[in-house]
Amino acid sequence: MIKRILPLAMGLFIAGSAESADLEVMHEYQSNPFHLSDNYTGSRLINARVFHQENFELPKRREIQVSGELDHERFLDVSEADNTMARIRGRLINRLKLGKRSASLLFTADLGTKRFSYIDQRTGEPLLTSRGDDIRERFAYNFFKPSAEFTYRWSSKLSTGVFMAAESRDYVNDYDELGLEALDYTELTVQPTLRFKTENSYSRAFVYVRERNYRERMVDNLQGRNIPGSQLSLTLRGYGVSHRRELSENWTVEAYLSGYSVTDNGVGYTDMNATNLNISSQHRLSNSRNLDFSGRCSRRNNENVRFVDFEETEFGRLRTGCQLNAGYEQPILQENKRLRWRVEVSRGWENNSESLRSYEEWGVSAGINYRW
Repeated sequence: MIKRILPLAMGLFIAGSAESADLEVMHEYQSNPFHLSDNYTGSRLINARVFHQENFELPKRREIQVSGELDHERFLDVSEADNTMARIRGRLINRLKLGKRSASLLFTADLGTKRFSYIDQRTGEPLLTSRGDDIRERFAYNFFKPSAEFTYRWSSKLSTGVFMAAESRDYVNDYDELGLEALDYTELTVQPTLRFKTENSYSRAFVYVRERNYRERMVDNLQGRNIPGSQLSLTLRGYGVSHRRELSENWTVEAYLSGYSVTDNGVGYTDMNATNLNISSQHRLSNSRNLDFSGRCSRRNNENVRFVDFEETEFGRLRTGCQLNAGYEQPILQENKRLRWRVEVSRGWENNSESLRSYEEWGVSAGINYRW
């Protein structure tokens, strides 16, 4: 095995590589970091993110990309809510020629972890069981996700693709000693995609089906009780439509509408649906200065019960809310445009059918980033 790996590794470096990296450190203040409905205390944060990517050109129009990312959020006034996300990615790009048309076959493997302490939104304290047992690491997990996508270009503007993925998620602490169910699962995804681009715009539309199978979690009845001998599986059906347009040489806007529904293999105790709308705008000002805005509004509904959201581990039957952000950045020195300073402001709110989970928040941050 080693005899085969060493020549391949040497060949990659001989072929030549290109690299890109990004380091950003922000000092933030959040008025309501735990999203509490009242009696909340603000906190200062340090958010540090580093990203690095290496590209290796191979014969026959192939390319290998290797990247790594680390994002750490440290609360200076309340230590319970620190967050860490780490991911490494390997990608093989194969560019093909099928008759007179071009195509590509992309293989990707993601490996990573997300570690954080879950804070109960009703109390502002680390999550506890009804017996008072501390389960703050209930939703921290490791993941592995291999995927592949085939894209066929019908013309210079129109292309179609099929994306397939298999994700395995392993939660760090199952709390077996407390009699809790393990949340580990395997998920398969199939997603056809349509893309259309012109000189100053790019549009994309897709639908997907995901089948999620839990390894030990049981199906619940309408009273929220486990059905002995059962094994929970969820079917997720979703869609997405996005459009990005350059309104001018220095102004780009994008809108993205997405949604999904979840159905279980039981009586619908964990069924839910969600809709999200994202809008962003980027302005390139003179002297390498940038101004950006983004907004996200969402609506999520689960008619039967409060349960763990499959994406964000939040609770609530009906939730509607928005998050707005604005940022400005420019070089610190005009002779070195890679080193930049940045300021951001944010405003968010949510209305929840359970009033103890409705909240408002605002934040402000300043820091530096370096890209090369």
